[in-house]
Amino acid sequence: MERFPDAVAWGLDYSDVSVEKTRAVNKAAIEGGRCNVVQGDVTALPFDEKTFDLVTGFETVYFWPDIESCFRQVFRVLKPGGLFLIVNESDGTDAMGEKWEKMIDGMKLYKGEDLPLHAEGRKKRYAFLDGVLSGAVEPLGALLTIIATQMVLPAMPYLLSFAAGAMLYVVVEELIPEMSAEPHSDKGVFAFAVGFTLMMMLDVALG
Repeated sequence: MERFPDAVAWGLDYSDVSVEKTRAVNKAAIEGGRCNVVQGDVTALPFDEKTFDLVTGFETVYFWPDIESCFRQVFRVLKPGGLFLIVNESDGTDAMGEKWEKMIDGMKLYKGEDLPLHAEGRKKRYAFLDGVLSGAVEPLGALLTIIATQMVLPAMPYLLSFAAGAMLYVVVEELIPEMSAEPHSDKGVFAFAVGFTLMMMLDVALG
């Protein structure tokens, strides 16, 4: 936002909870007229045609129903010559991604050639290239991290503490309520307690 002072960002999420938290995090930008966050559905985007120069999807197309219709919605709101950037952690071929796909109802992984960009006039080879490039940020980010490691080494304990705190926040905020809502919540709580205890034992033993 600092690099593009005239830009206005819009965020959309299906979850009311996510919308509320995103609005809280970006309160200053929203009050300054630089950002807007709305609740909505990608199958019927609440925006006029040819509105945006750039549309992004970060770790989300896994859950889009009828993906071709969703892509048509994206291209409907894009300006001519606009860009559609998809960033997925999984490229649809890794074992871990397949594991999550089996565990999470409604999740579907896509390979680059599966993404229906060619349905909107993109040639298949370019659609495949778009999908491949969407994952290019991963090795680039890893390389930058390696380079920056030596620079931030003194702050590493604090950064790792922050990462651990973020993980615990997610567990307490998301996983525990979901786990408690299940019929056999006692088994889930027991498994969590065993896993947490084992993690702390390994931390002490190996630290």
